[in-house]
Amino acid sequence: MRHTWSEATYPIDWTPEDDIEDLDIDSTLEDGAPIPELNTVMWIKRKTSMGSVMSSESSPSVIIVLDSSKSMMNNFDHAAIAAFILLISARKSGGKTAIINFSTKYLVADWKSSERVKDILLAIKMGEYTILPFHVIASLLERLNERVFINIITDCGWQNIHEALPQLNEIIRQGHKVTIFHLYGWRYDKNLTLLDKEGIEIIRITDPTHELNKLALDVASRIYEKSQYTYWFS
Repeated sequence: MRHTWSEATYPIDWTPEDDIEDLDIDSTLEDGAPIPELNTVMWIKRKTSMGSVMSSESSPSVIIVLDSSKSMMNNFDHAAIAAFILLISARKSGGKTAIINFSTKYLVADWKSSERVKDILLAIKMGEYTILPFHVIASLLERLNERVFINIITDCGWQNIHEALPQLNEIIRQGHKVTIFHLYGWRYDKNLTLLDKEGIEIIRITDPTHELNKLALDVASRIYEKSQYTYWFS
């Protein structure tokens, strides 16, 4: 076996029968919410010709943390799609991924879990109370000797916020990047004020229907835009 490189040439419609990895999230979301066989797009690829040189760097690893508690139910579908955008972006770039879906309990797919399991975890609604499993995040980080991006999609209604804050602060001190996509549903202003003081990037989302997917794409592109690129000879 040997590796070959390919380039995108022209788009066609993506259908549920195609591989989910082939779905072009950026192009699809330009026309609003993704609707299979209406505005979902994938690209036909061909092998790169002579005269091109691939240059690559290591792709960052990501932990995607999805809040599926009772207070998130009105916005859960939007939150799950945003989490899926972050997952596919990492997957396409070759980065390691881990998934945590939490409410009172939590579900986790670690770095070695199958991609199918990770996809399923992002579709599960638990609908209970809100306990951030910060010890699970810390455990996942201990297994990698590298900087990790932690993206948390939540309304910040954590009932264990005072226990979670020191752990998040330690994670940041170790050099990891924590980003919270804060969805305004039920108001948790006191928790938000506490998180603001910890050096955590908080992306405030007042209209998940129109803002969340684009902001998830913005963060994904910021993480992965330099992980792989091509030089073309004239």
